[in-house]
Amino acid sequence: MKSDFNEKFITISAYFLICVFFFLMILGIFLNIGDVFGFFSFLFGVIKPVIYGLIIALIVMPLVRFYETKALKFIFPKKPRSKLRGALSVVFAYLSVLLIIATLLLVVVPQLIESYNFLQLRLSYYLSSALKWLDENLPYADFFAEQYNKLTEYIRTSVVDSFTSIQKQLPVIFSAFNRVISEMWSIVIGIIVSVYLITSRRMLIGIIRKTMTALFKKSIRDRIYIITGRLYRNFIDYTTGRLLYTLIITAIFFVVMWILQLPFYSVVACIIGIAGLIPVAGTLAGAFVSAFIVFITAPNMTVWFILIMLTVHILGFIYIQPRIIKARVRRPVGITLIAVIIMGALFGIVGLLMAVPIYVTVEETVKSKIDVMLYKRSIQNADEGEP
Repeated sequence: MKSDFNEKFITISAYFLICVFFFLMILGIFLNIGDVFGFFSFLFGVIKPVIYGLIIALIVMPLVRFYETKALKFIFPKKPRSKLRGALSVVFAYLSVLLIIATLLLVVVPQLIESYNFLQLRLSYYLSSALKWLDENLPYADFFAEQYNKLTEYIRTSVVDSFTSIQKQLPVIFSAFNRVISEMWSIVIGIIVSVYLITSRRMLIGIIRKTMTALFKKSIRDRIYIITGRLYRNFIDYTTGRLLYTLIITAIFFVVMWILQLPFYSVVACIIGIAGLIPVAGTLAGAFVSAFIVFITAPNMTVWFILIMLTVHILGFIYIQPRIIKARVRRPVGITLIAVIIMGALFGIVGLLMAVPIYVTVEETVKSKIDVMLYKRSIQNADEGEP
């Protein structure tokens, strides 16, 4: 009897101490939330090149498989895992990506630099012309007159005539430049990591499988394999579809603006294309910046540009996107925007790229779990004779 009492007392004491420990840990995290976020931010910065490498490897992997199974199949066709064919497939895959990027840079970048330099030299003139056009063509009421005059005066003093604010922002600009350099360095390291991941993928997969076999039961392993398989499939389907869709939309804007002879059409098309890689939020940001450039350079064409932009995006959303991005990874605009904002705030560029695939994977996993539970409940109800 005394022994049972001691065992119950020890059990209750252990649960109480565990609860106190978790309470104190949560309280400590809450009281030092800044330090906690700083630690995780530092940790994420350390492993960021590895994450970039994993993402790059996932993007390049379909090309590697194409070369390995189709384009270079004639090399040792009787050996399904020829080392020479595998090595050449990796080389040709990265060369293909490099060739595409180099072609875009050689065609677009010189014109972008020229347009940017010209826009920088003529910025004051364009802003003054845009304000003059507003003065002549905007039929505003007396209620808006005061606010409008304040706005135009602010633009004239802060943007056109004064460079003091720009000088004050130089530390911020240099800080942003340093962050860009840091990101580029992380991407370079990520490319090296991606080459290693692809060339050693079979060995790494074998090590992961052995480790999981030693640590987890078969049921847990199967769930992990299913979830990671879904994430990989969703990432590949969404990323390739989004890239192709963005290229098509960018090409359409480039051609239309070239036909209309809008100034800086190459810059505007590139802004729309680069921003369009980020769903919803990037599209809105690219549209705003592009409309502003058109407004200060050709105010008379601003309304036409906005109408063209709306038309192209609506037609692309209705007719092009369903034929390129698979229905399994397409989600409503509101849900996509929330996922992008949350993941972008937490993980930066990586979060923006992975937001939709991760959300789709979580949704599919939860939905499949609910379906299994409902199926079991229906069988249980049938056995009990409930309708």
